[in-house]
Amino acid sequence: MPKADFAIACGAPLKQKGHVSPTAIFDRLHTAKLIQSLDVPSIGECVELSNQVAPDGYELARMRARLRTEEILLRAVRDWGRKLGLASFEKIAIRDEAADGNQPRVGTFYWDLTGPSYLAPMVQWSESGLKPGFLVCDVLLGGNLKPEHLRPFISKCKTLRSLRNVGRCLQVFIADGYEKEALTLARSEGIIPATPESLFGEEVAKSLNQLPELLGDLYPRTENLEMLDAVFSHLSRIEGAAVNLRGALFEYLAAEMVRSTSTYTDIRMNEIFRDEIGRAAEVDVLVVDNNKTVRFIECKGYKPGGSVPDEMVARWLNDRIPLLRKVAMKNSFWGNCTFQFEFWTTGQLSPEAGAMVSKASQTVRKYSLRVVDQTALEALGKASNNTALKKTLQEHFLAHPFETGILTLKQRRKLPIPTW
Repeated sequence: MPKADFAIACGAPLKQKGHVSPTAIFDRLHTAKLIQSLDVPSIGECVELSNQVAPDGYELARMRARLRTEEILLRAVRDWGRKLGLASFEKIAIRDEAADGNQPRVGTFYWDLTGPSYLAPMVQWSESGLKPGFLVCDVLLGGNLKPEHLRPFISKCKTLRSLRNVGRCLQVFIADGYEKEALTLARSEGIIPATPESLFGEEVAKSLNQLPELLGDLYPRTENLEMLDAVFSHLSRIEGAAVNLRGALFEYLAAEMVRSTSTYTDIRMNEIFRDEIGRAAEVDVLVVDNNKTVRFIECKGYKPGGSVPDEMVARWLNDRIPLLRKVAMKNSFWGNCTFQFEFWTTGQLSPEAGAMVSKASQTVRKYSLRVVDQTALEALGKASNNTALKKTLQEHFLAHPFETGILTLKQRRKLPIPTW
């Protein structure tokens, strides 16, 4: 898991007499060599058990898929909490969203989601006035939970209730499912053991179950395009989820477009390259054509009409390409291959970014550069004979939000509350 999430998952309070802090727990486990740290491209510092070998692409893809799915689920929970008035509309916080890097906090604990609640059963009056209660929630997807999976969360909940200065709390844990003993344990401790289906219905739950399968697939399959379309259609109803889905699923779509419009002998996704000093870079889509050409495709999914930040293009040119080329040149199978570095995006490059790429293209001689923007993507889609690919590309990545029904928060507030 990301190191930033360790303080949430371990169940320890930050600063509380008689308790060991998450930082101290991490340091002791690390010193005892029971856990180890590793750098994961696009995520940052992560932690794993020390009996693991360096994770391969499949394991990292699974972790990313779980994190992405949990992020979308937490957004759905925030949406749910807002619609039901369980917590203040603008005050519900989600893990990893704060600009300062701090996680959502209630009392002496970090949580995946928090929000102050002013519902009548939650508020209390004190000498200083009205004291709100709180909605707190943790999430763990990936299978049916056993009692031991819940114990850190239960420890947090029980300790939180003992703090005199913290208001009443509605404590919710969300998982794919629970073994009977875990379900009984959660209910006996006054905790709500929820699932995506119990909160949002069968359609959304099914799509949340399918999303990790799509995101964790290193070798995309054509038959999954229908699943991608269904996932996007169901989950994009969640406030803010469409943006994350475009970024996460665009890599898969790009791989499918390559397969439909180009020659290749091997296509892989999320391939990680490391140099001799441990620096790492990830290739979103790696395409090998008969050991003659190797294409390194960087994918950036944006809302239709969105602009790619100039610094992202500069980082691709100045950092990622040199590192990838350095490592790739040591591959004995690619000794006589031509390297091509490509930047695919559903958005548009600014004139300044376009000039950076043009200048670099005129300078380099040992490899080539290519940009595939929204206009070029549309042309590639039309050149494909794959009807499902064309439909998914047009409806979810190129069409304007008003055409797809994906509205802003301000626009959605004027609509009737939907039923899940």
